[in-house]
Amino acid sequence: MMTAEGWSEHAALYVRHAAGMTRPYSHYLAVALASDFPAGDARVLETAAGGGDASIMLAKLLGPRAKITATDYAPGMVAECAQAAAAAAVDLQCLVADVSELPFEAGSFEAVVSNFGMLILADRPRLIAEALRVLRPGLSLSLSLSLSRKHTDTHRHTQTHTDTHRH
Repeated sequence: MMTAEGWSEHAALYVRHAAGMTRPYSHYLAVALASDFPAGDARVLETAAGGGDASIMLAKLLGPRAKITATDYAPGMVAECAQAAAAAAVDLQCLVADVSELPFEAGSFEAVVSNFGMLILADRPRLIAEALRVLRPGLSLSLSLSLSRKHTDTHRHTQTHTDTHRH
């Protein structure tokens, strides 16, 4: 697993080249989630946000009433996210935060999104537990990930974990 320093060092390269592979999934997550909040009234958290594609798309779809926070543990990624948000002219809070210890109170968000964030984290159940902690009861946790055959057991555990902790 790459360190925060490693991700920061390669943040611009990642956003310019590799993020294009995950961008379609950001769009899918944003469209699906935006349909849950037609009035745009939502507090949304994106974890492991990278360049912030999902957050920026959500900000555009939900409009100015939404309060969207994009977090990443790599300061370089957060800087890339903030630059992209400014270029897209959307209001987005970009913060350095470790998904395993989010700096938010329980129940702070109506939705939590992570677009492929689970792929870079070693402790996937911890990501889900923290996401559920900051999520208001009964609301949406949206994750995207690509599964190879070796990840199937992790996916089953993740699905079970999510289902048993649904608010």
